[in-house]
Amino acid sequence: MTITEFAELQFHSADFLSQPSLRDLLLRLRTNQGAWSGFPVYFYTKDPKQVLYLISGWQSVPAHEEWIASDENQTLLKLFEPHVQITDFVHLDVEFGGILSGGKERLRFWKNKGGAIDEKRWGVIGTDVEGKKMEGEKYCFSHVDSDQSSEGDILQKVSL
Repeated sequence: MTITEFAELQFHSADFLSQPSLRDLLLRLRTNQGAWSGFPVYFYTKDPKQVLYLISGWQSVPAHEEWIASDENQTLLKLFEPHVQITDFVHLDVEFGGILSGGKERLRFWKNKGGAIDEKRWGVIGTDVEGKKMEGEKYCFSHVDSDQSSEGDILQKVSL
C-alpha cells in the first residue's frame, strides 16, 4: 500500500502565487519530487490564500525520507525558508489516489482532533502512519459536491 503525504505550508505573503520566483520554486518542487517519487504532486489553497496544501503519494515513509535528505530537496528547503513555514506535515495511512489523486478542482478538508466523525460524509479518513500526531487526530477529505457538511474548509486546486 502506498501512503499519502499531506503538508500545510504557511506563506508570509498573501500574494505568493503571483510572485514568479515562488511559482518557479513550486514548479521545481512539483517536478523534482514527482520525478523522485513517481507520484504527482498537487497543490491546493484556501482563503486566506497564504496557506498552501501539498498532497502527494509515496511507496513508503523511508522512500520519502530519502527524498527529504536529498541534495535537491535540501536546496529547495533553503530557497523556500525565507518565504514559508511548514505548519503541518503527516504521512497518512491512505492509499494515494481516488479523491486525493488531484482529479477534482475542489476538495473539502477537515482535521478532526479526536471528536466524533460522521464517516458517511467523508470519502477518505486518514491517520498518521508514524504515530507522531495526537492520538485520535484524523485527516478527512471529500468531494465538495458529495458533502453538504459545514465542517472543514474548501480547498481549491492550484494551477501553476
